[in-house]
Amino acid sequence: PDPRKEVSELLLKRFKETNDLSVFTSVARQVLSRLDERETERQVQQPMRVLLAKLLQQRPQELLLPTFYIGTLEGKKNAAKALIDHLRKQADFAEIVTQTAQLKDAYIELAKSRWAVALGHIPEKCTVSTNCKKCVSTGAKAELKKFTTTSQNRAGKLSGINFRRTEPKVRVPTVAAPADPGDAEICVVSFGPNVDYPGGVTFPKKIVCIASNGQHYTQIVKSEDPRGDVVLSQIFSLVNVHLARDAKCRQRQLELGTYNVVALGEKSCVLEFVDNAAPLGNILGSSTNKETYNKSLHGRFGPPGSWTYFQSFKAIEQGHADDDAAGNGSTTAQLAAYNKVCKHMPPVFRHYFAESTRSAPEWFELRLKYARSVAVSSMAGHIVGLGDRHCSNILIRETGHQRGSLVHIDLGIIFDQARHLPRPEQIPFRLTRDLVDGMGLAGTDGVMTRCSQESLRVMRENKYALLAIVDVLLHDPLESWKISNEKRQQKGDDNEGEESFSNIEGQDSVSNIDARIIRKTIKDKLEGLVCGELLGVQGQVKQLISEATSPNNLSLLFQGWGAWY
Repeated sequence: PDPRKEVSELLLKRFKETNDLSVFTSVARQVLSRLDERETERQVQQPMRVLLAKLLQQRPQELLLPTFYIGTLEGKKNAAKALIDHLRKQADFAEIVTQTAQLKDAYIELAKSRWAVALGHIPEKCTVSTNCKKCVSTGAKAELKKFTTTSQNRAGKLSGINFRRTEPKVRVPTVAAPADPGDAEICVVSFGPNVDYPGGVTFPKKIVCIASNGQHYTQIVKSEDPRGDVVLSQIFSLVNVHLARDAKCRQRQLELGTYNVVALGEKSCVLEFVDNAAPLGNILGSSTNKETYNKSLHGRFGPPGSWTYFQSFKAIEQGHADDDAAGNGSTTAQLAAYNKVCKHMPPVFRHYFAESTRSAPEWFELRLKYARSVAVSSMAGHIVGLGDRHCSNILIRETGHQRGSLVHIDLGIIFDQARHLPRPEQIPFRLTRDLVDGMGLAGTDGVMTRCSQESLRVMRENKYALLAIVDVLLHDPLESWKISNEKRQQKGDDNEGEESFSNIEGQDSVSNIDARIIRKTIKDKLEGLVCGELLGVQGQVKQLISEATSPNNLSLLFQGWGAWY
């Protein structure tokens, strides 16, 4: 007997017999990623599709947009369309399907629209640059209706969204589900009239969504591969679930700062904007503008004669240039430049907590919240290989019950990709002098180390749950891997008589090979395997902190990373 057939038939029978399958909601996105239209997979697919069809009826707010997204991927389009059409045919769900499709199409049009066109530039006639990139600067603003992908004189689709005429049915994509199933959903009604440019290499759009509860929710719409952000968002959310279940972590209130990410298409997504938070760069002084720098902590609390950000930047840049000119992989000049910058720019982040509080108990609580947040975000960042942690990509919350905690944004460089940049990052996470300065006299030896150990212990104990989310990448690989696959195949075709790279590992594509390597790397981290040696939780944390604070590693970083802060 075929065991796969027996299991599939048993699951199919149980799914058909069971009315309430909402217990599977938390894994529904992983099931969606495994939709497959190949004839050889029909036997396994049948129970999955019955499960998803029922879940869509029971949890349409959570699963309709992810199902629409899966419908944009090759090899899954027809399966996803069949699920949506089945739901649309039912009178109770026809309106929510229609509104979701309308909203999804409008978001995607905004993501693909060009800032230059909305601002009135004609790229073909622009004399500033060939693609009008220099015509868009941080703080730019344009009307929402001008963001359109058609050449006709038509307003953008998102500006036409107005569900006041009918009953709003679609939950605001960046808002979490109600804590109590009986609570009213917070649904999309319309959008604000303007779009702001918050800065960024992908030229994102910052918009305001007006909800059925009268509140305004700020969102960021991007045109980039959303898979990495979505996977990391899910991993971080799952880590928070396990931290909350653990008594020691719950006692310490350990929690990762997260925000919602919703995939819309292969290169379109909408993200929750983190309100009431400031980038560390703004606080510390990562600016070449003299007036802005003078308002920062380093500008105000740096001792007389201390260097500015610009001076430090140039010194590190010169160190890189000197070693590059010397060749032979020399790092002497870089280390000397880093040490010189550190000598002329002492850390000052401790003053942030003194300025932000009015009493000793409040100061202690804020600093404690910060140190705990650094610990848990560092361990989680190491596990997923999160890179590019320069000062602008780390926010600190300034209000609310999470005040003092960190939120990491711009999660594009993940799975240790930063170790393969032109200036490779040899550090597991950001733990520079200013970050340590904010922890007090004990530095990393106090709260930071203990909370890191507890966080890492919980992640190691729940490694299979975390790896299950990473497995999504086996079925829905990152766009960068697909491009890499195409380049490798072309290279293989050019090398006559050699085995094509795409045939390695049986019939696996290079994308799948990349995903399997990444899964193995994350699994090794969760098991404490470091350079072939198994370490306990305490030993692993000690090793990671040592690597993160090593001047030898920090001196090799790109000058824009601001390793001296």
